Amino acid sequence: SIDQAVSKVSSEGGFTDIEAAVRMAVDELIRQGRPNATKAVVLLSDGKMDPLPSRGTAQQITELMFTEDLPLYRKRQVKLYTLYFSPEADKSLLEKMSQVANGFPGFAPNVDAIHLRFSDIFLSLKKPQVVTLDANGFELGAGIDEATFYVSRTKQESDKLVLSDPYGKRMKSDNLPSSVKWYKAELYDIITVKNPVEGVWTVEGVATRE
Repeated sequence: SIDQAVSKVSSEGGFTDIEAAVRMAVDELIRQGRPNATKAVVLLSDGKMDPLPSRGTAQQITELMFTEDLPLYRKRQVKLYTLYFSPEADKSLLEKMSQVANGFPGFAPNVDAIHLRFSDIFLSLKKPQVVTLDANGFELGAGIDEATFYVSRTKQESDKLVLSDPYGKRMKSDNLPSSVKWYKAELYDIITVKNPVEGVWTVEGVATRE
């Protein structure tokens, strides 16, 4: 459904109206966001503030964004994360925007770096208690409501990943109990386990693990 929605987005020309995107995003979250959910916006940009001339100059629209839009982010406790793809992007502006709205900026110079920046955002929002992974796996204590495993890997390792619980039960993305959800992206997997059993869990099939 996201792919279908993106395909319907049209462009009004060669302009980059960052303020309009920031304003529409927070309006959407305020109107339709779940009341108890943590709210965040990720702004992706490879350019500079360059609005339609009929709206005003870049300086005027930038000032509008900092005096009206970003204070609303703080008031409504919506975090703004900025991610820029090109050296031509306005790094200074994007960094300042994210800092004002309680997020942080990131730079992805190539496709492979994008998932790493999104994992930074994921960790920031979830604020997980991180456990150490060694050659024997990692140990989870008793009474944990939910465990999330983030595994960074190569494309070639996509179908090799196996997660094993302390009883030796092996799980893959196509063979899961109802308590496990497995999201597979191009260069990483995110596995969520409800009420995981206590003991040592292991990850197999990948050389690079987190």
